[in-house]
Amino acid sequence: MNREKMELIEFVVKITNQIIQDGFFIVGIVITILTYINAKRTILQPIKTEIFKLQVTKFSSILDIVDKQGYVKIQECFQKILFINACSLCDDYAELFFNIELNRNTRPYNTEQIEKIIWNVYSMEGMEKYKQFRSKFNELVSIKKDIKISNSKEELIYTNNLNFWMNYNYGELKITTEYMELRKKIIDVKSSPLLPKELLVLIEEFIEAMNKNLNLVVEVLNQYSKQLPNDYFTQEIVIERSSIFIGIEIKYNKEFEDLELIANKIVQYIRTYWLVEKINK
Repeated sequence: MNREKMELIEFVVKITNQIIQDGFFIVGIVITILTYINAKRTILQPIKTEIFKLQVTKFSSILDIVDKQGYVKIQECFQKILFINACSLCDDYAELFFNIELNRNTRPYNTEQIEKIIWNVYSMEGMEKYKQFRSKFNELVSIKKDIKISNSKEELIYTNNLNFWMNYNYGELKITTEYMELRKKIIDVKSSPLLPKELLVLIEEFIEAMNKNLNLVVEVLNQYSKQLPNDYFTQEIVIERSSIFIGIEIKYNKEFEDLELIANKIVQYIRTYWLVEKINK
């Protein structure tokens, strides 16, 4: 009996010791985990803070572009691009059909603040075709300016020029350096690895809308070029408030893709992101 009691006591003591050991082990694990979590917060918080500071810098750059003042600036860029290219189109027409003195070097599209891009030409073959087109244009203009030929064959020259014009394609898009700088600024910000994915999607949407509106300049001018024989009958150089330009502007504005809606989405996302980050601190 005493032996059984002794064995029972030994068993109880053994079990108790095991429980105590397990308890200490579990407590040790819990303390280690809590210490790690606290240490992780302490170590990573400064890094997270620095990343947020860098994000704030990038966000500020975006807001400079898409806030109300920046958005108006972009709209003004598109209006200026439309105007200088409309002038270029109408000057081509005037040289083919009118006897007016036209100094292209003083026109709005020939300044240091303008970059010229052959639009929608992606191959050497396409570039060669464009050069041939411009060469033919220059040839017809030279014939038109030759007084002797012009007087004797005026009707024939007009017919030839009109046939040429009906196949005319406006291709050399003139873009302001101000617009190019704004676009570069947006793309530079977009390339940052610090931006959230959702914001990147909105910026890409904004850039795509800008590209569409730039494409629209060429599309509208090519559409309107076919109306010029009916609309452009006064021998005058086109200026900003000319009836010709107003007609082009109305058509462009009807199809212009509004950037304000996307800009507002970007601004709202940044404000919400900042608010969440402040709450999490």
